[in-house]
Amino acid sequence: AERNNFAVEQCSCDGAKKERERERRIWAAYAYIDAAFEDEKARDLMKAAIQAITTEAVDGCQVQIGQRNYKIDIDTAGMLRIKRTYKEQSEETF
Repeated sequence: AERNNFAVEQCSCDGAKKERERERRIWAAYAYIDAAFEDEKARDLMKAAIQAITTEAVDGCQVQIGQRNYKIDIDTAGMLRIKRTYKEQSEETF
C-alpha cells in the first residue's frame, strides 16, 4: 500500500492524477464534515458514507441527522456533492 501511495504521488500519468484529485476531494469533504458536525458519531457516519461513495462501493447515500437530511453522491462532473436540506415542520392546534 505504501508503494502504491508513493507511485500515485510521483507519477504524472492520467490514472495517478485522477487518484490524487479523488484524494484531494475526500480530504476537502472531511474538513467540511469536521467543521459542520460537533457530534463524533455523526462525523464518523458522514465520513464512512463519503468513503463508500468515493470507492464506488455505492452510488450515493442519504443520511438523516436530526431535522436535516444529507444526500451524498458524485455529480455528473465527477465532483463529490453533499446536499443538505432542512425539514421544517410547523403545526398549530387550537
